[in-house]
Amino acid sequence: MASNSTMKSALNGGCFLNSKRGRNRGFSIVELLIAIVIGMVLMGFAIPVLQNAMRNYSLNSAASNVSRILQLARYTAIRQGSDACTVLDGTIFGIDADCDGARDANQQSYALPTGITLENTGPDPGGMNYSTAPTPVPPPDFVMRFNTRGSTNVAPTASLVYLAGWGNSAAVTISGAGRARNWRYSGDTWY
Repeated sequence: MASNSTMKSALNGGCFLNSKRGRNRGFSIVELLIAIVIGMVLMGFAIPVLQNAMRNYSLNSAASNVSRILQLARYTAIRQGSDACTVLDGTIFGIDADCDGARDANQQSYALPTGITLENTGPDPGGMNYSTAPTPVPPPDFVMRFNTRGSTNVAPTASLVYLAGWGNSAAVTISGAGRARNWRYSGDTWY
């Protein structure tokens, strides 16, 4: 067994405790401030990029959800064997299963996110791969009626509603056969 004095000398002068403190044992306040400033500059570049990405995601998600509600209204008409409609109640887009002009509480609906609006004007729909350009539908009248076969009364052209938010555009088209499709606009191209 080691003596008490041997342990003390090992602790005092050995590898466990070093009485001399050098500058290599941590960061100075200047080094920490430089690292914080670099981090803040990087965040200054990253935050606007992330905000734009979140806004684009929100707009694309809204177009997908409007398209989904249209398809659900179409399926409702086919399933129940009578006409079904969509209705826009303020910022809530939903299904009106009996076409009485009121959104049905027991049917699915979708609330447009803050900052996104339905519009009747937007970028030229010429690049949407239709033989005839879709006809814009004003948002207050954005009621689509689907019959028992799932068709709409918009044949032979398609109807179109624009979604706008933060300077970006998306659109949803509804064909005469009742098929809904959402579109994104980038620069000068619909895709």
